[in-house]
Amino acid sequence: MVLWNRNAGARGFIIAAISAVVMLGVANHTAAQPCTPESVAQLPGKWTEGSSNLANASDVAPPSLYPTILKRIEPIAAMFREAYPEPRGTVASGSASIQRLGREIEGGPVQYGYTASYNTWLCPTSTRRAVIAQETGNWAYVYVNSLHNLLSEVAEMQIDGRSTKVWMLARRIGNLRGETLYELRYYHGLVFTRNGRYPWKPVSQKQFLDALVLHYEKEAARTEGGMDDALRNIEKAIEDVKNNKDIPRETRDEVVAQMQRELASARANRPRDSKNLAGGVAEELKYIQDYRARHSEKEMAQPAILPDGVGPSFRGKFVKESEGGRMLVVVDPAYFRKDLPREAAQLVTLLWQWERDSPASAAWRSTFERRFPIDRLRSMIDR
Repeated sequence: MVLWNRNAGARGFIIAAISAVVMLGVANHTAAQPCTPESVAQLPGKWTEGSSNLANASDVAPPSLYPTILKRIEPIAAMFREAYPEPRGTVASGSASIQRLGREIEGGPVQYGYTASYNTWLCPTSTRRAVIAQETGNWAYVYVNSLHNLLSEVAEMQIDGRSTKVWMLARRIGNLRGETLYELRYYHGLVFTRNGRYPWKPVSQKQFLDALVLHYEKEAARTEGGMDDALRNIEKAIEDVKNNKDIPRETRDEVVAQMQRELASARANRPRDSKNLAGGVAEELKYIQDYRARHSEKEMAQPAILPDGVGPSFRGKFVKESEGGRMLVVVDPAYFRKDLPREAAQLVTLLWQWERDSPASAAWRSTFERRFPIDRLRSMIDR
């Protein structure tokens, strides 16, 4: 049996393959006993440790640093076991990794982390024999020096005259044991930073709207250029066919005639296409103009919060996080100190996700959120 979260890639495969060997012995013992959904949630499990994932470590650090980084990960692994020391209804596996964790932070300190999976026992109605789930939705991660899974890219935009990536930050939905709790799709998460400062800066409403105007203008110019390029490409293709002596003359003449008709149609439609494009841009800009007319500079200095997944667009209003909105931010390179060792932990995130319809998963989540030693994780930040 090989357990594999298809979304976890090679790392998930390595962890799951190792844990499968350990779980087989437990499975053989319990498979002979009739089960119920309630009984499998109480089956004992155990922890297994997978091999460290160093396949892409050279992308972020020289081999000479690997031992030092892996030593830093050891106490993180211990925190996971402390949070869930006696798996019940699940089998837990963990693995360290040194690799780039997302592309949100460029040129920052070395990124590394620890991943744990929690496969649940199942009781299929067809057999009433306990089996370990071959895949799992129960995962927990600690990422060091990474904002992976907390930010979603919006677009490259001009913010205060500088081209930079704009991101959507995970929604703040409350707090957990005194820490701001973030939610992004399937994940909940905590972020630990230096002295209460964050490695991102909010994008104000004014900054976003100014950048969006430039974005629309740039996209319109690009589209206009693309339409001109299309005409030139057809013209070139016609000449290429005309000069291709390998094509029989009669066939060549038919192809050229057809392409010339297409070119004539495209040229005839070009003014209409430009007008439609200009009308579409004007419609988008009107939302921005109307909003600016109704709001003061002070109001537009507030953070820009937009509905999840809207991309670089605006429909006349910003929303609140409580309404499902997410704050627009840019990563702040100045947050990361250059005078610390490359492997120093300047930012730590804790993320977890769980299966919504499993009693064992719910029990794991409750225990994990209650017992994970977040104070010790916070103390890892190098100041």
